[in-house]
Formats: sequence, structure tokens, C-alpha cells
Amino acid sequence: MENKLKNTLKSGLLALKQKASPEQILLWIAYVELLAKWNKVYNLSGISDPNSMMIRHILDSLCIGDFLEDPSIQLIADVGTGPGLPGIPLAILFPQKKFILVESRQKRLIFLKQAILALGLSNVELGQGRVEELPVPILKPDRILSRAFAKLADMLNITQSWAGPHTVWLAMKGEIVQEELSNIPSVYAKPIVRCLTPPFEKAPRHLVMIRQA
Repeated sequence: MENKLKNTLKSGLLALKQKASPEQILLWIAYVELLAKWNKVYNLSGISDPNSMMIRHILDSLCIGDFLEDPSIQLIADVGTGPGLPGIPLAILFPQKKFILVESRQKRLIFLKQAILALGLSNVELGQGRVEELPVPILKPDRILSRAFAKLADMLNITQSWAGPHTVWLAMKGEIVQEELSNIPSVYAKPIVRCLTPPFEKAPRHLVMIRQA
């Protein structure tokens, strides 16, 4: 199974034009194996096959890597991270950047603590609870990520206290619903929508980028 995961991952990275070290490849594989193992008991993902997890979780998360490459982006919050998506795959891709993974559900927090420890991710910390109930970080995140978390207006409202003047929200979406874009409050600039092309996937994927006006 490890060879199959490695081949899928390497092919996907090639399609994404993302470079990775052998150590990073081993970490992504270890994360998938850990997620698949814990999923049998904790029901962390609707996907049970490890190779499908590699495609629909790891490579899907990594397809926004280009939007985080800027060296000025140093602190990234992943809100409603679930079992660590997209935060953990991206934290492996960018070991020099710091990630805050925000999650409120206990089973997922237990898994996240174990995954961070097992993978040795020193650039990841947990925000344990609902984002609107957590202490606001002294250093505001440069980017606030979400993946299948909430409607755009709700996500902005919930996370507004975490945003500094230069914070940009990056929301991963499937189909884009025009009504969702229209409901974004006018205190924000017009959202920018980019098509994503995660490897081996045919379903539509988009990234919505939002700044304050």
C-alpha cells in the first residue's frame, strides 16, 4: 500500500508542479496511514480507502499551495480543520510557516494531538474550541483558511476578530453559488474566485479569496 500511496502522491505533486523532499513525502504518507487507522474507530472522514484519502485529502489540500508561497505569509489559521485538512498537508509543505488548526469536536482534537506528535510537526499548534470562543491571537494570521467549513458570509463573521488589516481569507469550495458571493458584506472587497485543478479529480473545485475593503 505504501508504494501505491507514494506513486499517487508523486504523480499528483508532478501535476501540481510542487517540489517535495523525500522526508515530506514520507510525512504525507504517514499522515494518510494514521488517518485511515483512526478513521475505523473515530469516523474522521467519509473516505476509508487510503489511496482515495491521498487524492481527495492530501492532493486536494496541496492544490492551494501556490497561494501560500509568498515569504511574507508566515502565520496561517485553518478554521474548522476537522482531522487537519487542509492545515496538516500544508504545514508539511511549508515547514517554515506556522499553522494554527482550529477545531471544536473532541474526537478530532484527540486525533490531531496524536498526529502532530507522531509527525513531529513543530510548526503546528491547536486552537481547541470554536473560533469565536477562543482568545484572539496577538499576532493576527496572514491567511485564514477554510475547507467545507461554512457559507462565506458566516465564515467571515465568525473569524473577523482574528483578522488584521492585511489578512486574506482563502475558502476552498466545490461549486460556486452566486448567492453566497452576493451575501458577502460590503465591508469586504469583491471576492476573487480561482479554479483549482486537484489531480485525479473531475469535480469542480474553487478557491475564493477575500480581503477587507
